[in-house]
Amino acid sequence: MFVAGRFIQEKLNSVLKKLKRFIRRIAECAELVFCKLFFGKSGRKCAGKIILIQNSHLGDFVLSLPFFERLKNECKLPLVLVSDHRIRELADASGIFDEFIGIDFKRASSYKHLICRWKTLIKLRKLSAEKAIQCFGVGKTGLEDCMLAVIKAPEKYVFVDNFYNVQRSGTFYEALRVKFFNKALPYRLELSLAANENNFATFITGNEKTVDIGDLEMFEPLPPPDADFRRYCLIIPGADDPRRRWEAGKFAWLASQVVAEQQLDLLISGSPAEQEIVKKVYDLLPEEVQKKAQIRAANGDKLASIKQLMSDIKHADLLLTNDTGPMHIAAKYGTRTLCITGGWHWGIFAPCKEYKSVKFVNKEMSCYNCGSFCKYQTTPFKCLQELSAEKVYEVQSDL
Repeated sequence: MFVAGRFIQEKLNSVLKKLKRFIRRIAECAELVFCKLFFGKSGRKCAGKIILIQNSHLGDFVLSLPFFERLKNECKLPLVLVSDHRIRELADASGIFDEFIGIDFKRASSYKHLICRWKTLIKLRKLSAEKAIQCFGVGKTGLEDCMLAVIKAPEKYVFVDNFYNVQRSGTFYEALRVKFFNKALPYRLELSLAANENNFATFITGNEKTVDIGDLEMFEPLPPPDADFRRYCLIIPGADDPRRRWEAGKFAWLASQVVAEQQLDLLISGSPAEQEIVKKVYDLLPEEVQKKAQIRAANGDKLASIKQLMSDIKHADLLLTNDTGPMHIAAKYGTRTLCITGGWHWGIFAPCKEYKSVKFVNKEMSCYNCGSFCKYQTTPFKCLQELSAEKVYEVQSDL
């Protein structure tokens, strides 16, 4: 009886999930059509500038810096970045953008906050540009497409045939994108995001250029390294999405083995929202390792905090981290890095073929490229959580 009841419940959940996805896809198509037909009518004189739309976190932004720089240098037009309000300080400090428009993407991307969503679209409807460009985005609800539709611009550039867009929103929605946006470049899943964005920049500017991971000199000067920490291993166990955090106990065990073998000190770092897992990693370290370890105190000043993070990564002998922003920073500094990752966006952000100093450790599964829609409810991102510390330790010896 219990088994039969569980089977019926699982079937019911599956049907409800499919129904919710169908309703969301209908809503996304209807909203995009409405924005294009009623909000997207041109008629206002378009300003001589480029508007970029990117739903960024730290890693996405850092990874896209070469793309932004190419547009700035080769198009010779002012750049306006429309992005998540949390990266304002970083965008301003880069000196690349002439204007930054901050959006609460977390709220506006959800249909649960429909008023916020439409306030955002109405606000952006006032913008005009010579070119409007949508950067790569995943896990979206069509918000970025609606933004691109309402902005007044004769040239609207977008990636199409993106595996994750089709996976989430369906083939009909993707066909609308191809029809509505007049400058479309197919996204090549066999390439990393860096390589795709380089091709995108070539498509926009008409100038050929090789892939370059760029640098972070634009954010200097950085805080100097700690005088009493000459050689150290840096651990960053957090991630913006808690599901992407490898277990604290595994980080602690791996760190204790590495610092003993390589005679390193240990520094553990994280954002204010990640202090719980940072403290947990420290508490699980053996007593003799704790004597050589310290926690980087969280800083409420965003830009100061990011610059301290960059300094810590730049001067580290080794970085142990999840698939998150600091990994992309480390790649640009050439810091030896062990990235512990799963397969939610496999091949897009990790592994990134241009990153020569980063070793990616993963457990391959048949459900790779799930787009973060993990089918394992009891163990979200099973591909990450079932990756053993012993396997990661074996791989790190090759760095």
